[in-house]
Amino acid sequence: MSPKQTQTAARKTAEAYSVHICAPGDLTEPELSTCAEIVRDGGAVAINLEKLRIVRMLAVVRTDGVIVGVGSIKRDRPERAADIAQRSGFSFPKETPELGYVAVAPQHRRKGFSYQLVGSLLKAVPGALFAATDDEYMMKTLSAAGFARQGSEWRGRRGQLSLWLKQPEQTVTEGTSPAASGRAGSLFEGRVGAFFLLSMLVRVEPRGLLGTTIDRVEFQRAAGGRPLDDVIVYACDAHGKPAVLGIQVKKGITFAPSDPIFRSVASQITKHRANRNF
Repeated sequence: MSPKQTQTAARKTAEAYSVHICAPGDLTEPELSTCAEIVRDGGAVAINLEKLRIVRMLAVVRTDGVIVGVGSIKRDRPERAADIAQRSGFSFPKETPELGYVAVAPQHRRKGFSYQLVGSLLKAVPGALFAATDDEYMMKTLSAAGFARQGSEWRGRRGQLSLWLKQPEQTVTEGTSPAASGRAGSLFEGRVGAFFLLSMLVRVEPRGLLGTTIDRVEFQRAAGGRPLDDVIVYACDAHGKPAVLGIQVKKGITFAPSDPIFRSVASQITKHRANRNF
């Protein structure tokens, strides 16, 4: 099979699935039971129908009308948020909603559906969220979605749990523009960003992210924990698996240990590589 035929087959496979946002009441009892069974098969949390019926929102993956994946924004539980803050040693508002019950049926895993479920929920609820998990794959999913690991681990039912927080998206007035963060280099940074924005608009494969299309482009994200923070490119492949490209833009640089700009960028690359989700 040629590369072009392979890509076409991958697109057809992806199109056989769909992700939808819904309320628990939009699902039938058998469908809710299927969701509960999928979460139980994941093994991360104890689940029953009563818990699913009272969540704020659900995201489900369907294929041929059958639910094969689920995620949720749980009902507000200030006492649980306060307990998680105490266990992790990291304080956050107790009114913060919790993302959870993210699971995919075993035969449909490793296709990027957890990324799509979380992404759909974040679009529906753009404010702050928290999650607690001991699953390495889920940690990668949360990190790719913009969650940051906070505080210390604590002992859970089956392993060491950790707290993950997603801050509200910054508005244009709250963020930092390239022009506000630099002088001569800011124009060049804007041009680099424009290159990727154009790739996003025309839906072509971006340079540095083979086999993907761009979802969004951000600027100046040091405050969000990005060591390479000038331009951040978020993309995904035909299966929905995300990829992130961090770019540090410099108008002039000498690749030598004696150059302070080179040393600074090398240090930022080292920090980027040290990220457990690199």
